[in-house]
Amino acid sequence: MGSIVDQQKGIWQFSANGDGKSPAYIDYFEQVAAIFNLIHKTQREAIEQAANMITTAMTNENSILHIFGTGHSHMLAEELFYRAGGFANVNAMLETGLMLHEGAAKSTALERLHGYAPKILDRYGVRSGEVLIIASNSGINPVPVEMARTAHERGLSTIAITSLKHSRSMESRDHMGQKLFDVADLTIDNCCEFGDASVSIDGLPYPIGPLSSLAGILILNGTMCQVAENLIAQGVIPPTYVSSNIGVGDEVASKWVEVFRGRIKHL
Repeated sequence: MGSIVDQQKGIWQFSANGDGKSPAYIDYFEQVAAIFNLIHKTQREAIEQAANMITTAMTNENSILHIFGTGHSHMLAEELFYRAGGFANVNAMLETGLMLHEGAAKSTALERLHGYAPKILDRYGVRSGEVLIIASNSGINPVPVEMARTAHERGLSTIAITSLKHSRSMESRDHMGQKLFDVADLTIDNCCEFGDASVSIDGLPYPIGPLSSLAGILILNGTMCQVAENLIAQGVIPPTYVSSNIGVGDEVASKWVEVFRGRIKHL
């Protein structure tokens, strides 16, 4: 078992083979269960603070929650966007050059490019007083770091989702030597190990089984559930989607698309 499972007993229990050795997929399941448990134990205060920040912003009229990530972290932006059971006033910043489908190597190179983040912010109509979530497992590359720094300069509050263990183990590539957790207003640690991958297999030179996407999705959806409860407690009903594959789904989606189309780029 890897170090996360060594530190935290999993929420679930899985059966080993007759020889006492767990199959690799069971090892991975245990890693996922353990990191979920570790986030639950160590990040509750940060998640509640994030939910309070977002709640405060969303009580302002026409406020939008922005979310950004590069590489595989862009999936976290998509997770909150136009999603059944999700908020309709979420703006996913999907800069295609920083995603993988236009070239994985290109995405890596662009993430290390200084001066790119302000140009992205220019295209998404952010406003002072809003919140921007930035996901980056390593938190050391210029684009996510500059994104947090520039957003702060423009009056937004910033929330980072990152691996503190990984980030603290590496030198920053930012020209000011900062890392994402240095410049964000609030950091939620995804609790991932250095390098993200979690399962070691005999014969493979490096571990496999990354965890940061699952950890980030848990953090995000848990946070937004708390935001919803906070808003309802204040008498505010948040705009939410339902599945387009149930009876009222298309009607609900059409209503919110019409409301938010002018502020959310990818609707």
